[in-house]
Amino acid sequence: MTDILSLPPEILNRILDYLPLRELSSVCLTCKKLRDVVYVDSVWQKKCKQEYNFKSIEGWNVNYRTLYSKVLRPYGDLVGFWRRDFRCYGGLLQVKYDKGCIKGLEVLAPASSRVDRPLRKKDMFIISITSSETVQVVSVHSFPEKKEEGEERDEEEELEEEGKEEERPCLLRVEQDEIEGRVLEYKVTDANFILQKEGLINHPVFRRWISEELEDDPYAEMYLNCVLRKGVTYLLSRQEYRWFPLELPSKYRVNVPIQPGLFKGTYSAHGIEILSLDYNDDLTEVTVTKITGDPNVPASEISLFGDLTSPLVLTAEQQESLDSLTAVPEHHAMEQSGSTVRQPFRIPEHFSDRDNRYIPEFCTFRCRAKGRIAGHSFMTPCFSKGHFIVFDESKFGMVWLELTAFKYNFKSIEGWNVNYRILYSKVLRRYGDLVGFWRRDFQYYGGLLQIKYDKGCIKGLEVLAPASSRVDRPLRKKDMFTISMTSSETVQIVSVHNFPEEDDSEEGKDVQRPCLLHVEQDETKGRVLEYKVTDKNYILHVEDLNNQSVLRRWLYEELESDQNAALYLNCFLRRCVAYMTSRHEYRWSPLELPSKDRVNVPIQPGLFKGTYSAHGIEILSLDYNDDMTEVTVIKITGDPNVPATKVSVYANLTSPLVLTIEQQESLGTLGAVPEHHVTEQSGPAVRQPFRIPEHFSDRDISDIPKFCIFRCRAKGQIAGHGFKNPSFSDAHFVVFDERKFGMVWLDLMAFSMYIRVDEADLKD
Repeated sequence: MTDILSLPPEILNRILDYLPLRELSSVCLTCKKLRDVVYVDSVWQKKCKQEYNFKSIEGWNVNYRTLYSKVLRPYGDLVGFWRRDFRCYGGLLQVKYDKGCIKGLEVLAPASSRVDRPLRKKDMFIISITSSETVQVVSVHSFPEKKEEGEERDEEEELEEEGKEEERPCLLRVEQDEIEGRVLEYKVTDANFILQKEGLINHPVFRRWISEELEDDPYAEMYLNCVLRKGVTYLLSRQEYRWFPLELPSKYRVNVPIQPGLFKGTYSAHGIEILSLDYNDDLTEVTVTKITGDPNVPASEISLFGDLTSPLVLTAEQQESLDSLTAVPEHHAMEQSGSTVRQPFRIPEHFSDRDNRYIPEFCTFRCRAKGRIAGHSFMTPCFSKGHFIVFDESKFGMVWLELTAFKYNFKSIEGWNVNYRILYSKVLRRYGDLVGFWRRDFQYYGGLLQIKYDKGCIKGLEVLAPASSRVDRPLRKKDMFTISMTSSETVQIVSVHNFPEEDDSEEGKDVQRPCLLHVEQDETKGRVLEYKVTDKNYILHVEDLNNQSVLRRWLYEELESDQNAALYLNCFLRRCVAYMTSRHEYRWSPLELPSKDRVNVPIQPGLFKGTYSAHGIEILSLDYNDDMTEVTVIKITGDPNVPATKVSVYANLTSPLVLTIEQQESLGTLGAVPEHHVTEQSGPAVRQPFRIPEHFSDRDISDIPKFCIFRCRAKGQIAGHGFKNPSFSDAHFVVFDERKFGMVWLDLMAFSMYIRVDEADLKD
């Protein structure tokens, strides 16, 4: 019989590989030779790999035995994913091996509204070993530096210091919870790291957090309230966390439309959340559970589930609208040979796409589903009907059939004091389709109405051009009517136009008056929205208008102490009389705003403000024909010469001009430019000098650019009073940048400036 001590060391190593740690400790006590074999680093390297999947000792500066006993034994089981126990918001932690440490990273959903962006990771804590082989656990969350006494720092310096990571000792331990099992607890005890609620919103760390979450998002206003609320909760608890183990769904299921895993999803004003998709045991149902949540549907709750046993294959026509989708029979199911069938996909009319980009035109699977909705604080939760859609292995979607937040782009129930079902049935079903822009049918003058969601109401706002001659000023908005619900759940529609009290001091107050609001069908114009205030005290008559304080106030607002008021006075008086005597009755037609993102055009489509001499500033819409060879500018508001809805300007883009400063010196030099003077250019924009010719009127426009990027011949419409003898006058269409274009009216010897209506003016 061979003595075990006579075996070669490599054989002994292989034998010792099968022993647990407790037995290895006993072996070490038997004799020096076996202790030396046990202490061989390759033995501990294998144990690190087998028990903790540890692969590289790079950066640790200790041997495998020390690493195993001092680091992996107490902390190796932490490696993996953990879900945070944090009110309604939840959270995700990843613990992983890094060079010379075990690192904990907070995993956050993408900032802003872009679901296609990657997850964000923030270092949270580090477990490492010092040169004296002592284990060190530190927090590396960003820390707001304190000012030294007497030291002054500006806000930029404070934010810069706040971004630096500074190590702080922290406690990290695993407790056993009777219900949840293992619980990982983390706590920073440094009092300077703890933020107080008082003064938090002015703290640099709070401002930086908000800035990171919104990231210059064009829809920041939509998310702001939710982000602010979350920011306060998040930062006040950043010194103390609790996590539970999270087992990620296993992939490689057979005959399923999409493999299990983690996904990011859009949740309206709450932004983007992280979710887990998995299947039941017999693969008949898919379930999506929230890992991060919100005050409506919290983390750890089911967000949606779909029935895989009843797949749907729909035509594009069946997806055209909510009505066509709901007309699909309840038991409409298709026999199919596999889990996927390529079919067309479209978002039904009037459904919001929640600003998702690049929505596919085809999907590979569709079935009926239910999506969880609830009021704030998870009040009255219920499941709403929807369709679960799979596009490919990386994307799925949910068409929420009953959820008003999807169909009508409804963002928040805040202020309504009713549940979603009542809101949908009593308000949105009747008035939700009104949200958007409408143009007024009003003599020569036209007008613009914006209907939008507000806290506790749907609001109609009259959108007016800037007062006086300053085209660079923003649009003005006046509340016109509100649609809301009373405490008895009755819909109430009231006019909130200013009401002329007999006392001038009361005139500026908004007074609510009942009004009629309904949609009629016109054979020519299609839908027409009609509004009428029946209160006789609100109706103004021409014969006594001069004695009304409302007339004086209206003129004061329109002229705003303008130095050129005398130029506009006659036109404004005429318009004022028409406006005031008809303010109790309006008619609007739907207005579809031009879509942006055109390719190879000198300026993107959209709404603009333009100067029109004594008529003041008007609102216009710029767009292109189908082949992008012609630009057309149409009036939304107009005047007695060229009314609203008429073409104001059109230009031929196929004949661009590049002129020298000398060629623009006068009407004579401009007229000397050959009729067919065309410049070859590689793109729609060529920087060139610009000046207003001598003796041309600039209509008191300030800051006229000295360079433009595009110029071509154009025609501008002119006419006599009452739109008599209309004709198109020669002109040059000039683009300065994405915000400004101009018209050089050759026959009128005048220059007009047009400035884009900022998105901020039109935001909800």
